[in-house]
Amino acid sequence: MPASTLAQPEIVRFPTRDGAHAHAVFYPAHHPGPPARSRRPLLVRAHPGPTANTQLRLDPWVTFFTTHGFAVLDVDYRGSTGYGRAYRTALRGHWGVLDVSDCVDAVHHLATTGHVDPERVAICGSSAGGYTALRAVATTDTFAAATVRHPIVDPTTWGRSAPKFQAHHTDLLTAAPSEHDATDPQSVLDHAHTITAPILIIHGGQDTVTPLSEVPRCSRTTTRVGSDPKGDSENVSKVSKVQSGVPRRGRTAGDRELA
Repeated sequence: MPASTLAQPEIVRFPTRDGAHAHAVFYPAHHPGPPARSRRPLLVRAHPGPTANTQLRLDPWVTFFTTHGFAVLDVDYRGSTGYGRAYRTALRGHWGVLDVSDCVDAVHHLATTGHVDPERVAICGSSAGGYTALRAVATTDTFAAATVRHPIVDPTTWGRSAPKFQAHHTDLLTAAPSEHDATDPQSVLDHAHTITAPILIIHGGQDTVTPLSEVPRCSRTTTRVGSDPKGDSENVSKVSKVQSGVPRRGRTAGDRELA
């Protein structure tokens, strides 16, 4: 592939709603043809970890989308490593909240500066990044769609099955339920009924790190997810079930195309 077709990453420092700043890596759309619209659709990617960071390197996934007309944004939300101790520990007690708001604020920043179309934004992630993506579509209206792979759905449940070196993350990063509210404030399950954007959940049936059992529960609660409402585990382990999970309906006025 010629180097001229590769999108050049741009380091972005953007303001957050609480007066702080967060960081991201932006890859502008690099399609060789003329743009159909002045503002490009955007794919936001939340990294796993959650206290990891975005790797600044050649990424075939990014190249595929930028050469097909999409801009890509890798968000190093607060809690990410590489920006100092205070930045890394800022996520403690706020996982599922601060990472989500930073992703939303990053989109607003790019939309305000004219880089992307705010009506054509999707979010994706895997593991902890999948949790951020699910929380984003459950608690905000910024994203038109989401794709997640083996996501953490309930941090408390994940903490009981995670490898020993990661199990403490739940205690450090999540807020405990208040005495007046028995629900888990950061579980996707307690907010899944509010999801209206289309989501695609991909999860292996033999995953021992992020429990598969939470995915059908999330599917049953979410009214518009494209899966069998019975929520049996075969939905994510058999090709025939995955194919039958595609919604068989026409496009409605509420659907927003990404491209």
